[in-house]
Amino acid sequence: MKKSTFSPAQIAGILKEFDAGKSAEEINREHGVSKAALYKWRQRYGGMEASELKQIKELEEENSHLKKMYANLAMELDVAKYIIELHSREHMVKLLFPSYYYVAVSFYLNLLFGQYNNGHA
Repeated sequence: MKKSTFSPAQIAGILKEFDAGKSAEEINREHGVSKAALYKWRQRYGGMEASELKQIKELEEENSHLKKMYANLAMELDVAKYIIELHSREHMVKLLFPSYYYVAVSFYLNLLFGQYNNGHA
């Protein structure tokens, strides 16, 4: 979320001016607020005092922070599940096909470390 350049007290003051009868164009010239932002503020924060507006802004920031934390934890959980699934599959292959597992692991290790010579002596 983009950080507002106006403090909650400034937003409340601008909205009071607008409610008192100032036109959107006048407010735009004086404060540099677009019409869209003004009407969005009015819809979201209309009738609130500066302290209430400040509290709402703080809660929105906290909510954004918590959403990011949740996304990170969900991603970590998915990675952990994937690792556990890979480990369990590897374990099953070891139990069911021990010689196949040994050959496959040897082949890939040799391939990775450059010791595999394509069957040439």
